[in-house]
Amino acid sequence: TSTRSGPGRRPGPLRVLVPGRLAGGKGERLLEALLPLAPPGIDWYFAGGGERAGRFAAQTGGRALAGYTASELPALVAAFDPDLALLPSLLPETFGYVLSEMQALGVPVLAAAVGAYAERLAGAPEGLRPLPPNAEAFAAALAHWAARPEALPRRPTPPPGLADSLAAWQQLQPLA
Repeated sequence: TSTRSGPGRRPGPLRVLVPGRLAGGKGERLLEALLPLAPPGIDWYFAGGGERAGRFAAQTGGRALAGYTASELPALVAAFDPDLALLPSLLPETFGYVLSEMQALGVPVLAAAVGAYAERLAGAPEGLRPLPPNAEAFAAALAHWAARPEALPRRPTPPPGLADSLAAWQQLQPLA
């Protein structure tokens, strides 16, 4: 098991950050179905989800921040020190900017196997691969990690660099 750069994990329950917008398919639908199934005792932080963040925080006893700027995100993540980020979008994201932010900040991610999330997380460690897009799969993953939060990887996984991306593209699209 790897550890995030710096000090080890703070003791306590599993800390789950839900960053970004939550309207409809961007997370609201999955969270409405998931939260009643999620294991008790999770420390939730809904950041950037507007009024929906406040509603979900009230439901879980968690915290909410209606919005944040990209420049505020590193401090927000450092202060909360999440064990993982839950990206509850069920829409087929074309890239997933929030996914890139979480990876750059070293936060493991749980996301549905749809769109770019499915492709970009396919090589993730066991237990962090893209999930079936339903509340039951997410609840099972949360229960797994709630029982062993110290086993979550805590090292930044930066997105591939330009040279790696170009090489991968050239393998897929041979130049004439």
